[in-house]
Amino acid sequence: MKKQSSSPISQFAAIAGAMGVLLVGIWILSLPLVAAAPPPPLPPPLPTSAPQPTSPPPTGGFIELQVQFPQTWPWADVHWQELWVVVQWQDDRGLWHDVEGWQGTLEDVTLEEDVVFGYKRWWVANTELAKGPFRWQAYREREGASLGVSEPFHLPDATGKTVQVEVSVSTP
Repeated sequence: MKKQSSSPISQFAAIAGAMGVLLVGIWILSLPLVAAAPPPPLPPPLPTSAPQPTSPPPTGGFIELQVQFPQTWPWADVHWQELWVVVQWQDDRGLWHDVEGWQGTLEDVTLEEDVVFGYKRWWVANTELAKGPFRWQAYREREGASLGVSEPFHLPDATGKTVQVEVSVSTP
C-alpha cells in the first residue's frame, strides 16, 4: 500500500477549517450565557423635594416674625394663611433685596388679650450670625400688595439666640 502525501496547503486548509468550526461552536455556546446575564442596575430615583429636617440644626440661631393684626382685619375675606412674608437684606446703596430662602406663609396665629398675632420662624446658620441689616416685609399674598414692613434688624449675634421682630399690618 502506498501512502498518500498531502500538500501543506491542504493541511493548512484542514486546520483552518477545524479552528473555524471550533470558534463558531464556542460562540454559539456563549449566546445563552450573555442573554441570561442580569441587566445593569438602574440609577437611584431623583428626589422630588428636598428633605425637611425634623428638628432644628444643632448650631445657629433663629429670626422670628410676629405679625400683629388690627382689630378691623377682614377674617372672612383675608385668611392669615394667605399672607406672604419675606426677609429682605439691604445692600451698601440702601436698596432692599428679597432673601430667596426666607419667604413663605405664616406658621401659626395666637390670640392674646383680644389681639391676634401671626408667627414665622427661620433658622440662621452660624456663618450668618450678626449680619445685617435685614427687615421683614408682609404682603397680602405672594406678589401682592404690601401690608407692612418691620424696622431694620441684625441677625442673632450668638448660637442659640432668637431675634424677634414685630410688624403691624394694615387692613387690606
